[in-house]
Amino acid sequence: MRKTPYTEIGCASMQRGQAALVIVLISFVVLTIGLSVLSRVITDVRLATSAVESAAALAAAEAGLERALLTGSGGTWQATPTPPNIASAVYTIENIPDPLTELSYERGPVSPGSTTTIWLVNDHTDPLGSVKYNGDVTIEWEPAGAPLVMAVYYDEAGIVKADRIVPGGSLISLRSSDAPYLDQWLFIRIRPLDADLSRMTIGGYNSTFPSQGSRVISIGRTKSGVTRRVEALRKHPELPALFDFVMMSGTDLEKP
Repeated sequence: MRKTPYTEIGCASMQRGQAALVIVLISFVVLTIGLSVLSRVITDVRLATSAVESAAALAAAEAGLERALLTGSGGTWQATPTPPNIASAVYTIENIPDPLTELSYERGPVSPGSTTTIWLVNDHTDPLGSVKYNGDVTIEWEPAGAPLVMAVYYDEAGIVKADRIVPGGSLISLRSSDAPYLDQWLFIRIRPLDADLSRMTIGGYNSTFPSQGSRVISIGRTKSGVTRRVEALRKHPELPALFDFVMMSGTDLEKP
C-alpha cells in the first residue's frame, strides 16, 4: 500500500482552506449586497408610506379649511365613508387681530389706485346699526413720507359723513371722541396717491377693537400621527373705489 507523502496532505489541506476562505468571502459579499438591497427596499417603503401619509394629512387639512370657510365656524372633519379613519382634521377660526394678545397687526402693502378699509364697527354688514368702536387707533406706514389720503367715515344722526385727512410723515393717531366723530366711527378708508405702501401697521387700540377679518387654521392628522397645517386669512370685503368718489363729490349717486 502506497503511503501519501506529508507534502501532498499539506497541499490538499491548504487547497481546502483556500476554498473555504473564498466561499466565506463570497458569502460575505452576497450577504452585504442582500442587506444593502433590503435596507434600500425598507427605505423606499418608508418614504412611500411617508408620502402617502403626508398627502392624506394635507388633504384632510385642506378639507377642514374648506369646511371652515363654508360654515364660518370651527369643528372637526373626518374622511368618510371609506377608508375609515385614515385622516381627520381639526379647524378653528380666530378673529384678526386679537386685541387681547396682539398690540398691533400688519395690514399689508397697498398700491396706488387701490383702497384699504379699517372697520370700526362690530358688524361690517350693518355699520349704522352696529356697536361702534370707542378708543384710539394709530396708523403707521412705510415708506416714510409716502403721500396718501385718508377718509374717516362716521355716523351723524343716521347720516354717513366723511372727514378727509391728508397726513404727512408716516404715522397718525386718531381718537373716536374727537369732533366731529363723537364716538360714532364707522370705518377708515386709506388710499396711496403715487407710491406703493410697502407696509401698514394698525395699533394703539384697546380690547374692544373690532375684528378686521378671520384667520382659519386647519390641522390634518393621520392615524400614524403625521400632521399637516394650513392657514387662510379672510378679510372683510372692501367697498368699491367708486364709493369714495361719490362721498367726496358732493352730489348724489342716482340709479338710472
